[in-house]
Amino acid sequence: MANVRIQPSRALEVYKSDNADIPYPAVATSGTTTANGASQLIDAGKNFPALQIYPGNIVYNTATGTSATIINVSPATPTILTLNANIFTAFPQDYIIYQSSPMAGGQNTGCVLYVGTGGDVKVTTAGNDIVTFVDVQNGSFLPVQVVKVWNIGASADILALW
Repeated sequence: MANVRIQPSRALEVYKSDNADIPYPAVATSGTTTANGASQLIDAGKNFPALQIYPGNIVYNTATGTSATIINVSPATPTILTLNANIFTAFPQDYIIYQSSPMAGGQNTGCVLYVGTGGDVKVTTAGNDIVTFVDVQNGSFLPVQVVKVWNIGASADILALW
């Protein structure tokens, strides 16, 4: 078997999600929600358009380990982002917004995965193929260029590596 050398320079904890791709680890902003609304991130202390937050950016709810994609940023309501999933059902909750929009130049074009706790791992590859790796062992690397990890299976402690 060939010896695969993986020498990444960047890493990010992966939140398994049916709602969002794995973001490239370029933080646009972070904060704490001040209210909650259906499929919204509300932070009265932020002006999201002024911070150059764009549709397509990825939001991590660090309190719940969930993620979503921003679908609308409106200058008319600059403290509210519309998301493709309802990941903020209570407040206050901490969040991180990653520059994953092609408009922001931070799009993930593919990363390899380290799987700390094994199990089945369903992914979307950089070539847009959706496949499931069955019975991935603890402490394994998946040397396939991946853009999304779906929210299935018992696998956990997954890191994206670039």
